[in-house]
Amino acid sequence: ELLELLESEWLAKEISSKSPEGNADMPGAFLWDYRTLKKVLSPDELKVATIAFSLEPTGNIPLETDPLGDYYNLNSLRSKNSSQEVADKLQLSVEVVSMALTTIKSKLLTHRRNQIKTTSESTLTVKDLALVLRAQILRANHTGSSAHLDAAKTTANRILSNYWKPKKGLFRISANLTMVPARCHDAMVVGRSLNELYQATLDQHWLKSATAIVDHSIEQFGFSGEILTELAQEEQIVPLRQFSVSMIFGESTLGISDQTLSRLYALTKKEVYGGILDAHRRYIARQAEGRVVYHTDYISSCSLGDSALVAVLQGDISSQLGKQFIATL
Repeated sequence: ELLELLESEWLAKEISSKSPEGNADMPGAFLWDYRTLKKVLSPDELKVATIAFSLEPTGNIPLETDPLGDYYNLNSLRSKNSSQEVADKLQLSVEVVSMALTTIKSKLLTHRRNQIKTTSESTLTVKDLALVLRAQILRANHTGSSAHLDAAKTTANRILSNYWKPKKGLFRISANLTMVPARCHDAMVVGRSLNELYQATLDQHWLKSATAIVDHSIEQFGFSGEILTELAQEEQIVPLRQFSVSMIFGESTLGISDQTLSRLYALTKKEVYGGILDAHRRYIARQAEGRVVYHTDYISSCSLGDSALVAVLQGDISSQLGKQFIATL
């Protein structure tokens, strides 16, 4: 159901994100100074709000949570007293207090919306589509529906037609005149998804597309050695060896590259893929000497992948039995 919602509302309408511009913590946005509250609320409403939210002219952010005084004079609107407690202190009924709080929240929300300028992004990135493609493939494998498999092919064709330019490379964003080159992480996520589509269909077109994108990425990001970098050399401000190698291995550029290249190496036996995989193992071995988490996460990333590891296949995968085996996986 969630995937169907993404397809109908997100992919079809290309809705991506909306976020506030500039400093979202200015008074009247998410934290409030007392002067702004006095301006927005009536005197009676301010009395209710002061008790309900423990408002103070000098702010209600505790010193222990703000030792540097960054939020001095600002108030958070976290409810600290119940409606009954507010009613008792002001000698009002609970119903009157509840209605007042509803009005207060409505006024402050309106003020916040007027204060904050938002920027919206309606362009889908190639990584967004690649992750959706992977989910569509898993759904098709589970249901066996040809319609679900066709939906995956449509997404894959959209990636190749809009974001992949064979002579220029893969683009992270491709909309009208906006062309933003892909990073290594983007390319490896796309390569993995296209390879999984090949596994589901045995259509060589998807395997060739995956290898073409990965090969171009190796030329683009492999300038500093055997381990691929996240950015091309001309785009690097500081030497960025690898993206997020210290986080969960399977979600890092190194981990995604390892998953993608392992599968492609098993299918193509390209020496360049094997060389990069050997470099990964040497890198992980060094890290594991000091931090066991690298080693255990590396193993779990390889063994608990969402799709079968093609790297374990032996023999002639082009034979009828080999094709049946891959289709089963």
